[in-house]
Amino acid sequence: MFLSLSLRNHQHVLITYTQADPLEADWKNSFYGENYDRLLEIKDKYDPSQLLYASINVGGDRWAEDSQGRLCQV
Repeated sequence: MFLSLSLRNHQHVLITYTQADPLEADWKNSFYGENYDRLLEIKDKYDPSQLLYASINVGGDRWAEDSQGRLCQV
């Protein structure tokens, strides 16, 4: 999706709006492809406590959300 904004001085700014689909079945391949394993190594190096989380981020499959929204390591 692209948004074009017109500013007061009539300049135009093009904004790219992207959002990953959290229901994407093959999200690792779709978003990271062959880079996933290397990115996971980097994440483990710089985030060894696994504090940075999002469901489809690198390493996101190491966590599951329970019925009350709490994260649990799997």
